[in-house]
Amino acid sequence: MRYAIHALVILLFFTSCKNDSKSSIAVYRMTIEGLEKSNKIIVDQISCHLKSLERKLWEVGEQELAEIWQPVSVKVHKLSNELIKYLDTLKSEVRNVDDADYNLVKRIFLIKKKGEYLFKKLKKYESDIVSIKPEMRERFMGSISLLSVDIEISDTQKFTDKYLKDIPAIAVVALLSNIENQVRKTEYDLVRLGDLFSTSISCDFSDDFSAIVSLSSTTVSPNEIIEVHAGIGYFSRAAQPKIMINGKDIDLSDEAVAIYGVKANSVPGEYKIPVNIEYTKPDGQKQIYSRFISYNVEK
Repeated sequence: MRYAIHALVILLFFTSCKNDSKSSIAVYRMTIEGLEKSNKIIVDQISCHLKSLERKLWEVGEQELAEIWQPVSVKVHKLSNELIKYLDTLKSEVRNVDDADYNLVKRIFLIKKKGEYLFKKLKKYESDIVSIKPEMRERFMGSISLLSVDIEISDTQKFTDKYLKDIPAIAVVALLSNIENQVRKTEYDLVRLGDLFSTSISCDFSDDFSAIVSLSSTTVSPNEIIEVHAGIGYFSRAAQPKIMINGKDIDLSDEAVAIYGVKANSVPGEYKIPVNIEYTKPDGQKQIYSRFISYNVEK
């Protein structure tokens, strides 16, 4: 089965959405939620292939090739886990502040130069992965990309300026979650390759999507404009989503997210907005997701 999870191209999104508005923060939160769901699915698939390779070590007819590829896959898994552990450490440093905090981001990633260190670790991961085995180098050299732009290793300042300068804390968490997603997808491709090279594959997953809906704010003043954000994790047009909010068909943005603005009621109280999402699952089946999202108008 060919694996394909389509994550939001978050790095491009950062360059056009570097602000701390309620709308931007809501989209960042949706992005993080979608990426976390994606990462969980990938980890489950990786685990299946690693177990398959371990089982083949003891099976007649598969043992010889498994003895070659199982250690390779374990090494890939180890390298990925080490990098993701570092990403989690960085996330923990910015999660406990206000989503719109710029000062902490500047202090950690620019003044303390952790942004440059992060970039060097990403480039080292790429280098370590393709050096594990010649077959992996031939198949993946030039195609492993944890970043959406080519930056020379000697030009780390360009990385921090482009992706970590003048962005809020919530955007950094989204960036790190996206990098984690790319690491896990790279790991999956290589571990699955090892399982494939060692004869047959017994793992069979179907990629899945999930609907994600959020509000720019759940508590507002009378007549304040609220934005509803709706999309399919992992924010992709591949699912061919048709999104209806408050009875109206909404076109997708460039980030594959439907954004709808509605004026809050003038009378204090709790109100609900209907959202309906129809999308196509990877197996071709149509799926319908319907729910009401609530907001409160303050007195």
